[in-house]
Amino acid sequence: PFAAVVNALHRAAEEAAEAHQVPGNSRAAGGGRGDTVGDAVADVDVEAATTAAVVREEESDELSEAERDALERVLAESLEEARAVGLGGAPPAARWAVDGLRTHTLDAQGAAAACEPCAVCQESFAEGDLLLTLPCSHRFHRECARSWLLEHRCSCPTCRAELPTGTGYDDRREREREEDAARR
Repeated sequence: PFAAVVNALHRAAEEAAEAHQVPGNSRAAGGGRGDTVGDAVADVDVEAATTAAVVREEESDELSEAERDALERVLAESLEEARAVGLGGAPPAARWAVDGLRTHTLDAQGAAAACEPCAVCQESFAEGDLLLTLPCSHRFHRECARSWLLEHRCSCPTCRAELPTGTGYDDRREREREEDAARR
């Protein structure tokens, strides 16, 4: 699935480059679709896409019709492929797991020490804000974190450390971790 997405992106970059008659926009001689995801990623000609983007930016701030069509096609293919193989990502966290997380009110000292904004809403932390701390120690506005964890993903928005989901997803992830540990 990933290889198909990469190849679709490559085709779109080549089409965009050709639309602007950018020289040297094809892969090196002999470069073709690889047999592995790593090969497919290596096949992507970043230079052609970058060159096409620079040429486009110099000409206009808007995408050409060919670029829009190519982008729409790539996005549609990617979405279709993801749906076909069930790559919707991790499910939301279990409510009991989120309800058990530590919540506290940010004091003046904590607000002064907070360097990074909330990774969900990108707002700075302020004295009096209710914060939720995940097991990985990352902090977020309580409502931002609850919304993220209960509606979107079972993982920390910053480091992707996972919380339980209460579904078969947890069992599959645990098996994968055990298999990885056994291989080491």
